[in-house]
Amino acid sequence: MVIHSKTAILALSTIAYIQVLQTAAQSYTDTLNDCLNLISMFEATHYPQKTGNNNQYPYGNGNVYNYEQVVCSNIGTCPDDVTRTTCTWQRYLLLQCVSAARNRIVIATNSLPNHCYWGQQYTPSGGRTEFNKYQFDITFNIPPSEMANAQGLAKNQPFYNYQVNSQADSDQVLCSSNWAGKAFIDSNIFYEEKVLDQNGVYSATLFQINSNWPLLKMTSSNYIVGVARNGVFIFAGSGDQGFDAFFPQTYGINVTPVKADYDVCLGSQNTFSTYRYVMFSPCMFNIPLRDVPLACQKHPDCSIDVRNFSISYAPERLKSIMPIGVARDGRVIYGPYRQDGELWQPCDVDVCNGRMFGRYYGYVATMFHPYMVGCFGPGNMAYKIAPQCSANARLCNSTYEKFRHITVTVLFGILALSLLF
Repeated sequence: MVIHSKTAILALSTIAYIQVLQTAAQSYTDTLNDCLNLISMFEATHYPQKTGNNNQYPYGNGNVYNYEQVVCSNIGTCPDDVTRTTCTWQRYLLLQCVSAARNRIVIATNSLPNHCYWGQQYTPSGGRTEFNKYQFDITFNIPPSEMANAQGLAKNQPFYNYQVNSQADSDQVLCSSNWAGKAFIDSNIFYEEKVLDQNGVYSATLFQINSNWPLLKMTSSNYIVGVARNGVFIFAGSGDQGFDAFFPQTYGINVTPVKADYDVCLGSQNTFSTYRYVMFSPCMFNIPLRDVPLACQKHPDCSIDVRNFSISYAPERLKSIMPIGVARDGRVIYGPYRQDGELWQPCDVDVCNGRMFGRYYGYVATMFHPYMVGCFGPGNMAYKIAPQCSANARLCNSTYEKFRHITVTVLFGILALSLLF
C-alpha cells in the first residue's frame, strides 16, 4: 500500500511537472491589464498612459519629446555620421495599450539602443537633437483560435498558421531575411504601420526613404520580426545572403557562407543603417556590458561562441519565463529560459520558434536558429526537417515527442492502477 501511494505521488508529481513546462507563462493573455503589465516591464521613454511626472518613466527628464539622451564614448562613428570621442543620440520608444473589442498595443521606436555599439565600419542612423520613428499598431496577443485563418476548422483540429512539410518549405522562409511581410500577418490582427516625424505627425503608411524623415533608412518592414524590450528591432535569423547570421553553412548553390558582423551586445547595423538584434542580447537588460563599445570578434569569450557568451551575461532574474519583446503579430516574445530554469530545447518550440501557453501563443528566444521568430505562428513541429542555411538549426527528433507522450501515458496508467489498491 505504501509503495502504491508513493507511486501515485510520483506519477502526479511528474505529470504536474510536465504540465508546468507545457503551460508556463499563461499570465499574458489578451486583456488590457496584461498588456499594461507587459509594457511596464519594458524600457520605454514614453508611456502615454502614465500621468504627471511618470508619463516619461523611467527616463523622464522633462523634455517635451519624451526621448532618452544616450551617451557613449569610443564607439567610432556617431549616429549622425560624425566621428567624435563621445557620441550622443536620442532614443525613442513609446508603448501604449488601447482598449478595444480586441485590445491593441502601439509601439513607436527609432530602434536606437540604450547602450553602446561598435561603429567602426557601419553606423546606425540617428541624431543628437532630433529623431524620427516607426510605429506599429496591432491587436495584442490574439489567441490562435480567434485568428481569421483558423476559422472553419473542426473543433479539435490543430491549427497551423504556417507549415513546413519539406526541405524546400523550411529553406524558403527560415533562410530568408525578409519573409515577414504584412501579407503574412493574420487579418484579424488588423496590423497597421506608420512613419512619423519627431512631433508625431503622421507621414506615411509604408517604410520608405524620404526627406521628411531623413533619419529612417529602412525601405521595408519585411525584415523586422519584432521589437525588443528596449525598442531595438529584432530581425530574422538569416541575413540578406540567405545564411544563418551567426552560424552559416554552404547549401545548394549558396557556396559562400556569410557571417554577420556584430558587437558584444550581439547587435549590428550592417544594413539600412539600422541597429538590430537577431538573437537574444543580454544588453536588453541593464548590465555593465551596455557600456562596452567593442566588436564581438575582439572579445575573448564572444568570439569563441556567441551562444555561451549571450547567456553568461544574462541576469539571474531572467532564468525563468520572462518577456523580452513583442513580435510584429502582437504576440509576446519570451526569453531563453523555461519555467524550470533550463534553456528552451528544439522540441519545446514549433517551426516558428513559438509554442502555446494555455490558450495563447508566444515566441521564445533560443540558442539555435532561427533564434527568436522564424515565421508568424502557430507552426507545425516539422520533425527532422531543418533549414540547410544554418549549422546551428533547430532540429526536433520525433522520437523525443513520442517518448514524452509514452511517458505521460504510462504515468497515467500507474496512477490509475495505484488507485485500485
